[in-house]
Amino acid sequence: MRILLLTISFNLLCLLCSAQKNVDSLKHFYTSKIEMLLDKEKALQPYYTINDSGIFINAKTKENTFYREFGVEWSELDTVKKILNHFSDDSLISFINSREPLSTLAYSETNRKQNFENKKQLSGIKIAIDPGHIAGDMKTAMLEKKYIQFNYNNQPIAITEGVLTLQTALILKHLLEEQGAEVMLTREKSNQTAFGITFKEWLEKHFKNAVDSSYKLNEITEQEKTFLLTKATQREIFRSYFNNLDMRQRAKKINEFSPDLSVIIHYNVDEKNTGWKKPSDKNYNMIFVAGSFLKNELEKPIDRLSFFRLLLTDDTEQSTKLAENLMKCFTAKLNVPTADSTTADYLTKYCITKSKGVYARNLTLTRLIKGVVVYGETLYQDNASECIELSRMNTEVFGIKTSARIKQVAEAFYEGIISYLKE
Repeated sequence: MRILLLTISFNLLCLLCSAQKNVDSLKHFYTSKIEMLLDKEKALQPYYTINDSGIFINAKTKENTFYREFGVEWSELDTVKKILNHFSDDSLISFINSREPLSTLAYSETNRKQNFENKKQLSGIKIAIDPGHIAGDMKTAMLEKKYIQFNYNNQPIAITEGVLTLQTALILKHLLEEQGAEVMLTREKSNQTAFGITFKEWLEKHFKNAVDSSYKLNEITEQEKTFLLTKATQREIFRSYFNNLDMRQRAKKINEFSPDLSVIIHYNVDEKNTGWKKPSDKNYNMIFVAGSFLKNELEKPIDRLSFFRLLLTDDTEQSTKLAENLMKCFTAKLNVPTADSTTADYLTKYCITKSKGVYARNLTLTRLIKGVVVYGETLYQDNASECIELSRMNTEVFGIKTSARIKQVAEAFYEGIISYLKE
């Protein structure tokens, strides 16, 4: 009997040691992930606690003290990981406010088969594409300040980024659909916002109600509300208020679509080429994924929830794999070099380097879109040769009159997506 009791005690001790070793491993993994991916300035520690019980997120009071807001115990980790990508952020925040554990949320899983043996190799794959910006004409582009305009070698150059991104997205959509993918665009027409109407139409029909709603939700102050409704110019309304609403609507549409991966398409410019009124000799590719929160970027519940989701899930790790596949195709197909941390000031100031040309950055869409998401910045529009090539409407693809250079960019996105999915 004594030998039996000693054996049982020894086995229990081994189990306890094994369990503690597993907990220590989890603590080390998630602490390291925060340090290497999420906390750019090493200033976020008050907002989270990682201990023998689990991972917990803390909120700050008006007195600058912190209290536990929500979290997950280690035993419930796998369940909560799935919940975070299954429910909308609004639903999750409401549930958190009810003080119930996240692990008690009920959900059902759906599985989509990915079959690369079929003739249409993307059958069953859902892909979301966000063509950056809105403008389809120079007037609207000036409103959102996303254009270049100058004379170069006696040739007038006028480029609106919203046109470049939309044409790229439409071509990419056709390429993916030819292989059986189900593709959703957050906007499908020039000057169309994520709300399906123009900014002018939104101003006329929805502006006042939107401002009233934002004020009731404490998203803007009474002073900001008064300024928007009585003094703000259209440009001020667009840049300081509407643009954020449009970004949130893009993320909402993508999350409701529940894609296997999401691609955000942008074209870049040389940050030192002030005003973009002359050509630049610089030209680089770069891609952003989620991460790299700054010290004041966890003050809102939705931002703390995003931080928690990115910490628990492998969204950023998978996004990085997609970005690295895309970067290989960008470099090879476009013959444009890959950015490094010295290429632009913001790559050092706001980003954490994941690999060459791939950077974690806390952008609105990389933060709010769930799952695998990349934010591609191909080419510099103001580059001396690119500005000419992008201005030439010298080819037609799928009925879209466009530049041969834009076609190349769409094909590079397509080839990078295929390469990632085959992995």
